[in-house]
Amino acid sequence: MFIGWQWYDLRRAREQTRKQRETERLNAERNAQMEAPQELQEPREPHER
Repeated sequence: MFIGWQWYDLRRAREQTRKQRETERLNAERNAQMEAPQELQEPREPHER
């Protein structure tokens, strides 16, 4: 029974880690997408700020 619980716990931990890594990857992609358009914008004239 103990071994069965260990396997269950291991699968659950792996799934949690997988979800966490996926979330971090998606957040990194979103941050990269949000920063990209700002780099492409032309500098504004002082009176437009």
